[in-house]
Parts: sequence; structure tokens; C-alpha cells
Amino acid sequence: MDVNMISTSDPEFAYGMFSSRVRNKEIDIKRLSGSSVLLKIDNLLEKDAGDLVCETLHTGGAYYGIYAAETKLNVITDTLEASYSGSPSQSLSEGDPLQLECQVFSQTFQHTHLSVTWFLHGEEDKTPRPIITLDKDLTVKPGAGFEDRYRAGLISMDKLEDTTYRLMMPQVQQSDQGKFYCKAIEWIQDPDRSWTQIAHKTTTACNVEVKQIVAPDAGSFSVYLKALKGPLQEGNALDIRCSVNAQNLPGHFFSVTWLKNQQKVAQIGSSGVLTMFDSYKERENAAEMRAVKTSRSDYLLTIRSARTEDQGQYQCEVWQEDMNEDGTFKKIQKQMSSPETVSITAKESDLAVVMEMKDALTEGDPLRVTCLVSGFKGPLSVSWQHKKDSGVSFSDVISLTHDGVMKDIGTRYQSRHVQTLHSPAGNFTLEIGASAKSDSGEYKCIVSEWTVQSNGEMKKANTQSQQKAITVNSVDSLMKVTLKSRTTNVAIDSRIELLCTVRGPEVSLAVRWMFQARNSTVQKNILTIRHTGEFIWGAAQRNYQLSIQPLPSDTRFILMVPRASKQQEGQYQCQVDAYQKDVQKASKNSNPLAVTVHKPVSKMSLYSPHPLLETTVDTDAKFECAVMTTTTNTSRFTITWMTESQMLLTMDLDAVVKFCPAVGLEMDKRIRMEIRQKQTFQLTINQVRTSDSGKYHCEVEEWLQDPLGDWYSLKNMSVSTELVVKEKGI
Repeated sequence: MDVNMISTSDPEFAYGMFSSRVRNKEIDIKRLSGSSVLLKIDNLLEKDAGDLVCETLHTGGAYYGIYAAETKLNVITDTLEASYSGSPSQSLSEGDPLQLECQVFSQTFQHTHLSVTWFLHGEEDKTPRPIITLDKDLTVKPGAGFEDRYRAGLISMDKLEDTTYRLMMPQVQQSDQGKFYCKAIEWIQDPDRSWTQIAHKTTTACNVEVKQIVAPDAGSFSVYLKALKGPLQEGNALDIRCSVNAQNLPGHFFSVTWLKNQQKVAQIGSSGVLTMFDSYKERENAAEMRAVKTSRSDYLLTIRSARTEDQGQYQCEVWQEDMNEDGTFKKIQKQMSSPETVSITAKESDLAVVMEMKDALTEGDPLRVTCLVSGFKGPLSVSWQHKKDSGVSFSDVISLTHDGVMKDIGTRYQSRHVQTLHSPAGNFTLEIGASAKSDSGEYKCIVSEWTVQSNGEMKKANTQSQQKAITVNSVDSLMKVTLKSRTTNVAIDSRIELLCTVRGPEVSLAVRWMFQARNSTVQKNILTIRHTGEFIWGAAQRNYQLSIQPLPSDTRFILMVPRASKQQEGQYQCQVDAYQKDVQKASKNSNPLAVTVHKPVSKMSLYSPHPLLETTVDTDAKFECAVMTTTTNTSRFTITWMTESQMLLTMDLDAVVKFCPAVGLEMDKRIRMEIRQKQTFQLTINQVRTSDSGKYHCEVEEWLQDPLGDWYSLKNMSVSTELVVKEKGI
């Protein structure tokens, strides 16, 4: 259905969905010249996508037609997503490494590029400062004030896989304290090769505290432990860092042991040998855990996928050791870090459901609704429900059990082709064969995840649902029929072309062309095209031609009259019926369109060689009437000769001469008419008398034959000759 958006002539033209935006000038139209206008849309919406039609309006007294042009507007959906999934805060000491990651991705089908920037909003900063940017052309650029550290390798940014952007700062400074966050921008390239920003997203921030390190006294050292206190979820990474500050102990050796609830977890000895204790050995072999010395003073224990049993109180135990002459180590002094408590919560089910379906369908089309399921581990079941109106409750459509049995088909659907399918990826699809208007409304899919209990029985562990509305439009509401022509006023023997345009869904069409002659109340059929393709002519087929042009947006039926006749003047109309599987779904009549067929302009001219003719009694008087120019080479003529008082004779289109009864028998014997040449006509009066004196008129009427064989007159002209008859000897 065409929806009115905006008009130059009618401020109330817009439909409701556009009227408020037109009033607020979000949608505006500007006339650039008498024949050019500019449409401007601010704040483009996804629903603005479609065919934009620019149509002229009929404003004149005479009907010249409505003309239109259209273009397709594609609105790119904003699918850009940016997120930070790490800890909301971190506490570091000067010189500690900082590593942050954000995930950025876009699911648009357009060819776009992404740029990602890490920002720092320090406590004394008025505005956030860009730290480093990975630009849309994959070049890395440091922010103002960070150039020296970037060149020294103290700031870097890497893209991991397709969606992860990692900021790394090996040694944080006191000035780095503040909020760190990530901003993503999506770009698209215009035809002029310039790049335009189409979307941007900003992540949540991580608040980073940087503590100043106080150097220990000579001969002593200090130990710090830093861990993500949480709450962490099962499966998250857990880093526990031990830092040893021993600036005044040259040539020192240290062994570092991580403790959880006073029990040893891992140890890096003075010689650098790693030892894992108890059950942690298996986790190290499975690459779930590792412990490394990352710098001269930093030791890092990493649990890649934390478990609930990993929560507890962690400490670092550090021994200063000296090396004996035999290469063994001797313990000198010990320091313990302050304890840090780490909390890890059990991971909830990641079961998630996203529904995909078209917003609108045409009746008769198959209805498909898909639920995309992710984050599941066990078997799944699905139930589909539907409600037609907002004020009613959902009713069952069909369900599929966790072991793949289809059941519980709703009473409304038992006689229809309804099924639900389950793909190996876990997605469910509801299919209704031929949709009806009653299938409009909201659809809900309810997906449940099942687990096996210790007794072997299946138990429903988690349930997620989604719902979405769909409209099933009738064929009748979508179909539009218009009749247009640029040849509505033509001369006889000219070409008439009528364009019947059908817009609507892709269905089988039956078309009937109808004609009502001028000054008649009867409408006759010219031609019928059945939806099966059969042609039935109701008029002489030789008088009409038909062509059909199927286009992506419409179908055009063009009725042509190659040579117009006066009989074909009148009102035309096309009727279109829509069928689906031989069932009629709609019937629409076009607007009536009047066609006028007029006579051509006559080019006939006459000539009389003797305007004055003088003769004597008993001689013969000859009058000539010549047609000098004609409208066509096939023109015919009727000739009438008369005096001022009476008609003498006529010649019809077949050259048959008839005398006027009022002339009398005596005069009939004395006059005759003949064709001297093709278009020269001669009247002869034998043995003229003085009473024959007077004016003689030759009246010529030009006739043409139309394509259907009817003769019609164009023009009536006459020339005169004065006859003077004298007595002999005078």
C-alpha cells in the first residue's frame, strides 16, 4: 500500500505515521525550481526503508495524466555492539601491568569498517583522553600525551580473533589512575570514496586504582598480592599476582608460593622451577592453570576457567634465599602478603532465545517463525503459542518434546499443514503451510532445557521464551490497479495505448478490458485474460493488440489500438482479479479513462477557372470545379451543383449522378455532369437560353474512410461561376 509522506501543495497530505515528523520538520520538502524538489529526512528510521515514489499532481483544467518516478531506500540496521566483560574495578601498584579487553562486532550485511579507541578519564581530566586507536584502515595511532610510551612499547593494542580488542600497558603510572573504557565507531564508504560514520557505541568503564609504591628499608622487602575479588562467575579467568618490592637487596633470590585457605597451590622456586601441588597438577596438565614470572618483581598465577571451589582467601608466601657454593639455596627471611578473598558464583544457564520472522506476510504465503537457541547443554523442547488480539490469552499451536516427538496440535490447526522443525544447531522453526488473515497476531516460542537426574529421569532445568507480532495482509488490501494513458485525445487512424498497472503480491491475475461507447450506457468486453493464461476476445481481435510487461514492482497490461476509429471513442476500464491456487482472493476495478477520437484537419482547397462565363443562346455552357489539394490520397468527394434558386444535381461517393426532381424534365435533358480528370468536375448545360443566366455554385464535400470502414466527412467548400447568356447578334 502506498503511504502518503509529504506534499508541496497539501500540508495535511501525510498519513499518521509521518504527520508528526513532518510537523517537526524531521521530514521536509524544498522546491529547488519549478520542476524540481528536494526531500530531506532527518533521523532516519528503519521503517523508512522501501520504495520512495515522487508523483506529480493533476492541477490543470484538462487531464494530462499523473507521472511518477521511484527509488529504493535502504536503511542500514544499527547492529553495532560493544561490551566490556571484565571486572568493574582493579587495584594496581605503580609498575604493574594492565590488560583490558572489549568485544566489538557488527552483523550488518553492508560492507563497513570498524574503528576502536581506548579512553582514560582521569580524576583531574575535564574530558576523556584517547589512549590508543585501531583505525578503520587497521592502523594504530596513539592518543595525545601517550606517544612516547607507545614508541617505547609501553602501550599497545591488539585485535584478537574477530571481535576482541586488547589494551596492554606493561607498567602503569600514577597518572593512569581513572576510568578506562572502549568506544567503537562503524564507518561506510560513499560512492565518492569518502568515509561516513553511521553508528557508535561505548562500553562500560573499568575503574583503575594505581597505588604508589614506597621503597622498603635496606635489607628488607615487601610483598603485595592482587586478585580480582569478584564476584566472578564460573568459567571466568582468575589472575592472582604477587609483586616483590626488593630494590635494596642486590643479587637476591626469591621463591614464591601461592596459598589458598593456607593450603599450597603453586610455587616458583628461586631457580625458576614451577611446582603444582595436589589436584592442581592435573589442571596444569590440562592447560587450565599456569604460573609464570612476568617481570623482575612480578609473579602471576592464572586459572583460565575458574570453578566455584577456587573461591577462598589467597596469600603469597615469599622467601628470600641465598645460593650456597654447591648450588643449593638457603632460606634467609620470609614475608607474607595481606590476604585477598575471591568469590566465585556458580554459572547460571546461558540458555538464550531470539525469535526471527517477517513483520508482514501476504495471505496464502507460508508462515515461518524461527527461534534461534544458544547457550544450551542438554536436550531441548519447544512449545509454540499464538494469540490474535492483545486482549486475549495465548493458545497452543504445536509442541515438540525433548526426545523429538511432535504433539499437542491446537484445534484450530488440526486440519492445516502445521509442523515444527528442529535443526542440529538447536534452532526451532514453526511452519504453517498457507497463511490466512486469522494467523495475524503474536507468536511465542517457549524453549526448555532438560537435564538428566541421578535416577535417570529428565528434569526441566531452565526455560526461556520470546514473542513477536506478525501481520497477514489480504491480497485485496495489497492490490492496487490504475489505468493511465498519454494518448487520450487522438485523431482518427492514430495509435491509442492504455496502461493498466497492477501492484500487489505475486499471485495469478485475470484481467478484463471493458469499453463503453460515447453516449451509451452499455459496457462491452474487449478482451479477457483468465488466470490460467487463456485469451477470450469479446471484440474484433484485429482492432486491438495486447502486451504484458512483468516488472519487479508491478505488472503492466498494455492495450493498444493500432488505428483508432470514431467507434472506439468512449470510456475504458480494466478489471483485475487475483487468484491463489485457483481460488479468487480479490477483484479490483481501475479508474475509468475517457478517450476522445477526433477527425483530422482537412487540407482540401477548390479552384474554378472561369468565375464569369459569357455565351450566346443555343450554345453549350461548361462549368468546371477542381479540387486542388486533398487531406489524403484516398479522399473521396460528393458534388452538388445548384443555382441561386434550386439544386440541379448531385454526385455521391460512388460517382452516381442524381438529378433534383424540382428541376423538371426539360432541364434534365439539357444538363449533364462528368469527371474530366481525377479531381476535376464539369457541369454542361446544352443550348442555353437567356433564362439560364445567373450564378451557378459547385459545392464539394471531402470524405475519408476510417479503419473500421465507416465514411466520415471533413469539410464542405463551394465555388461560384456567373453565367451571362445573350441573344445572337447583340
